[in-house]
Amino acid sequence: SPSCSSPKNRFSTTNVRDLVPPGVLGDAPRTFVVENLFFGEEQLGLVLFEFGPREGVIYEALRDQISAALKGALLVQEVLEKDRERQRLMQDLEARARQLERAYKALQEGQRRMLVSESMASLGQMSVRCRPLAELYADVLAQLSSLLGSDHAFIALALGAEHTPIPDAPILE
Repeated sequence: SPSCSSPKNRFSTTNVRDLVPPGVLGDAPRTFVVENLFFGEEQLGLVLFEFGPREGVIYEALRDQISAALKGALLVQEVLEKDRERQRLMQDLEARARQLERAYKALQEGQRRMLVSESMASLGQMSVRCRPLAELYADVLAQLSSLLGSDHAFIALALGAEHTPIPDAPILE
């Protein structure tokens, strides 16, 4: 059974076959060097090297290179996940902005309708209080007659009537 040897080994197993999927190592007896992969204090995993050169520096250099590459790949994956999350949040924000815009337009339209309705109601109340225009012209003619004399007032009113017709506005109730 292949044995596990590493001065930094934190695992209690001495059987390398417990560290790899079944069938990967085959049946031939071999010796392996197991190195912890880490970045700073963060444990990233383990790497298995079949024992070859006796210099441990080679295994440590390979371990450091693999650890750095693995950490870089993990950081890229994290950045991609964060970017996907940011895009999802932006889409949610844009959807909410569109909802707010629709609600604002609906509110503006409601306010416009309310103003028109209030204006129409106000005009209706004013027209109920007003007399027909013919009565108003009669009052104006009476006032002019008293100031200018009846002949001159009639002519002034008649001249105005030639240029602008006098409508007869009904009383609204």
